[in-house]
Amino acid sequence: MITNACRSLFRRTARPRTLRRRDGRRAGVGRLGVSALVVVVAQLAVAAALAAPPVHTFDLGAGYAAQVRADGGLWVGSGATPLLEAIPRDITTGLRQRHRAAVPFTAVTAEGAPGGQRGFSVRRDDDQDGRVDEDRLDGRDNDGDGLIDEDFAAMGDAMAVVSPDPAVHFTYVHWNAAHLGSLLFLMAEAPTGAYGIDLGRGAWSEQTLVAERHDLTGRPETARATAFVGRPDAADAPWIGVIVLDPGPVPRVVLEDARLDIRLQDKALPVAIAIAPTRMQLSRMLNEAVRVRRGVVDRVTGERAAWIAPPLCARCRLAESAAATWRRDDHGRLHLTMSVAADRSGAVDPDLFRIGGRPLGPVSEIRWEPNDGPGRTLVWDATARAATPAGPWRELAAATAHGAVGRLEFVFPRDESLSRLVLDGRLEGVYRDGRPFRAELAAAPVMAGLGGEASVSAEA
Repeated sequence: MITNACRSLFRRTARPRTLRRRDGRRAGVGRLGVSALVVVVAQLAVAAALAAPPVHTFDLGAGYAAQVRADGGLWVGSGATPLLEAIPRDITTGLRQRHRAAVPFTAVTAEGAPGGQRGFSVRRDDDQDGRVDEDRLDGRDNDGDGLIDEDFAAMGDAMAVVSPDPAVHFTYVHWNAAHLGSLLFLMAEAPTGAYGIDLGRGAWSEQTLVAERHDLTGRPETARATAFVGRPDAADAPWIGVIVLDPGPVPRVVLEDARLDIRLQDKALPVAIAIAPTRMQLSRMLNEAVRVRRGVVDRVTGERAAWIAPPLCARCRLAESAAATWRRDDHGRLHLTMSVAADRSGAVDPDLFRIGGRPLGPVSEIRWEPNDGPGRTLVWDATARAATPAGPWRELAAATAHGAVGRLEFVFPRDESLSRLVLDGRLEGVYRDGRPFRAELAAAPVMAGLGGEASVSAEA
């Protein structure tokens, strides 16, 4: 079902050409006056869009939400606290150039909606005219057949559209899958102007993000993507990343500290915005965004369908969580040990463990003891957590590859709050591919030489 909520941000008025002076004579506005008036009108339009109810709100998980505004902009935050704001800047529409009122069209839909079939669907040519997705969702008859929005491409579990003009179009798409839930996709189109993203506290930087993953059959893959990364200057702030998915030969991004301007063009420019608790998860998500944009290929026909989330590795999804134990050493440090086997995966993000809902914080060391070779110890400091191309996290990925058998131990730094933590209840976390990890803690007898120890029975 499609819902529409069209709002007018401007009232139709004649173009002001002269002003009345106090002595009754007419005074020309002039170019400077017209320019000032255009600026004022644009500011009023932005203010009206900010004050209007959001067109749609996406749930990004972990308490974060993304609100699409009536001008095509975006607000992302938690509660009333913003993480970032995006505002279309300096956009001149064809309607405004002809001095007509711009009435924004808005709609909310989802994959499979009537008129929105696409990809490999047998009904992708919704109107049976021999063309596919030729009439995009904007409340207009784009193909001249007398029908409106009868054959467009509906994507994701939720899709929100804002279109004030045939030349200006913003489409936001979100998938609810656990490994994609903190990703938001945007297709932005305008003949002029930019999509400006303000980080607020903090600054953007251009970085190369590397992610290790498995394909559907379990073969290891290394992915790289260039993106813009920022993190607000606040305790426990998440990582934020922005990637232009089809950058093209012309640079489209202007970077200035906390402000990121993406120059728009007269065709849809795809962008992805991600929020992640760790740098490793951010790297994974933005590289996954590239794969979603590319889509999948039908192995029989060779046909590719874009904007489809490829399935995760089947072996990873079918494997159970690794059996685990915990103990405290003589220095009061907490050790969490997992027994990795062919059917039990230890491919977890080491910085996202929680017990009873309480985060354990980042680890300081990771020890891998394979059954058939020498062990190794990885120092897991800020540099390692940065997931740089040459970081030790790649050794961690190799240690937990399919077929690896051994013990994987995570050592936490001494922390008084951890020493008082009751190690009873549910152990939770996140696999490196973004899926949730869950296990049940069960009391165990004290073992000589190891201090207190409890066993963990894992859920699949």
